[in-house]
Amino acid sequence: MCLVLFFLCFALAAVLETSAQNNISVKCDQYDEFHEPRSEEAASKVAALRVTQVENQDHYVLNISWAINIDASIEKLQSTVIESPSGDVICSYVPSIAKTNLTGLEQIWFYYLSNVNPGLETITVYNLPLPLLGHGLYETVSVWVSKRTDRTTPLVTTAVVSAPSTESTEPEPKRTNILIVFLGVLAALVALSFCFVIRHICGPKIATGFGLKILLPPPMAPVPVLIVYPAENSAFQLVIVELAEFLHCHGGCKVAIDLWQQEKIAEQGPMRWLAEQVRAADCVLIVSPQAKNTSSELCFSNPQNNLPEMPIPAAAHDLYPLILNMVASQAKNASHLSKFWVLQLNKKKRSHELPLELSTCTTFCLMKDLNKLCKKIHSQTSDREKLSYLQFRQRVYYSENRTTKLRQAVESHRGKWPSNSKKNYLLTPEGSPV
Repeated sequence: MCLVLFFLCFALAAVLETSAQNNISVKCDQYDEFHEPRSEEAASKVAALRVTQVENQDHYVLNISWAINIDASIEKLQSTVIESPSGDVICSYVPSIAKTNLTGLEQIWFYYLSNVNPGLETITVYNLPLPLLGHGLYETVSVWVSKRTDRTTPLVTTAVVSAPSTESTEPEPKRTNILIVFLGVLAALVALSFCFVIRHICGPKIATGFGLKILLPPPMAPVPVLIVYPAENSAFQLVIVELAEFLHCHGGCKVAIDLWQQEKIAEQGPMRWLAEQVRAADCVLIVSPQAKNTSSELCFSNPQNNLPEMPIPAAAHDLYPLILNMVASQAKNASHLSKFWVLQLNKKKRSHELPLELSTCTTFCLMKDLNKLCKKIHSQTSDREKLSYLQFRQRVYYSENRTTKLRQAVESHRGKWPSNSKKNYLLTPEGSPV
């Protein structure tokens, strides 16, 4: 009980301190499509991400909270993007965090409330600008939203976080009275303390009798996936980057790829790194090179094309021949060979374009087999909680913005002009767009 009293005193001190602080407003707006800024001096990764389900009258909303570290990187921070199947938003800070006096703080939190559809929601949050290769800066959480009513309109809200300031300002007319805030916090802490005592002292059965329950299931473990590809050109490399980011952010996968582990490859060497990743992965996705197509480079290098230039890591030249040899060595072992899959960047399968070592592997095509690929990935695992979209819904809704980027990269690689038109990427169980 002493611990509870200490916590109450600490909360009172924090509330009183807040009364002398200014507010940083966060304005979150929906967007249909935009090109993410990338820079050599990128913003740091979101420090933490929490997604909780909140009951609001006849439906549920998600409280999406994220933390920003107070360090030198806030000088580069422009905005924060929140991606979800229910809609993507971009959040800007007013005034800029870098221009606010944050002395004494190590971290500040912001929140955004959104109405969502019942079912699985995968929330991805990241700061802008991204680095040139866009790796390692995403925070992703998957939650299951209970079905209560159909509401599809996202709720745009303005989040407020307190930040210290040396200047004194007049309180706003609508500002909540500090006494009411303190009493509310005190009542909430007393209620939480009461629930804690019932839960841990009186036993779980009594707690259930009081109506205490967990709204959210435990987070589901992502499926480890390894991506290996040949060293081709910038158009091909952009497809690889967008594919890896799609699987990592919205495919429920823990992606291993040379782009994101270049330092580890340099320490271990390509052969040792590849062997360890193959053992750890549930499936190995080998992207097959396409027949030489000069039109893809012409389309990619056109000055009117806004697609970013993608460098090719040196390890790609070594890893692809090594994976071919590894597949060839498993040719007589069907169980080991089953984890090696081939991905072609064609509308239809072209077996004659595959290397001989990959001719017996399961083959998928982008974008036609995208949904089928995700379903197959999650059907590989039987000893963990599977994250199969088709177990939750008859139809699958991916992040439209992320899927559009992948589609544009594939079209550019095929030598087409990437379409800027907004398409509905509600996918059927067979994997084709509706």
